[in-house]
Amino acid sequence: APAAARTRRPNSPESTSASAWPAARSQSQTVWSGTEAAAPRCTTGGVVGIAVGALADRFAGRMKAFILVCYSGAAVCFLWFALVCAGVLPRSTWQLYASYICGGMLLNGAIPLFFELTVECTFPIAEGASAGVIMLVDNLIQVLFLVVPMDKVGKAWMNWSVVVVVVAAGGLLLPMQEKYQRWSIDQGR
Repeated sequence: APAAARTRRPNSPESTSASAWPAARSQSQTVWSGTEAAAPRCTTGGVVGIAVGALADRFAGRMKAFILVCYSGAAVCFLWFALVCAGVLPRSTWQLYASYICGGMLLNGAIPLFFELTVECTFPIAEGASAGVIMLVDNLIQVLFLVVPMDKVGKAWMNWSVVVVVVAAGGLLLPMQEKYQRWSIDQGR
């Protein structure tokens, strides 16, 4: 790696999650590291999603609690990741992998429950309409995220924004009243 890359300040705008990997890594190695970390995150996220869904079925009426537990764990993991990337915690490959995989696993595990809770709370509105609104809002937020001029503001903010967004989403969920009208009808109540 060039000398300039090794002398970057950890909190500078040009600091990125890619710069958190050891300085001797090439861009290609960093890309493969991201791929290697994403594959188990997606796989375990699906497994955790099924496990959390099974638990939510067993303890019906507590979807919000399950989502908040998953979001809290994800926020801690992504904070861990951001602190490692910023150089506050010692940089090591295992910490980057562990924090990223665990955070993604918990966040992805809550997605099916989030959709299910939305459908329950918006019943009798059609499920497709409720899910469509969630996807529309999600895509609009992602577009806003992508239009930020990276060359002007840098990339380090991305790690912190994930922490803030997960905490904010959990905070917005706290005051929500759970309604299980659809589930009650399914149960014959």
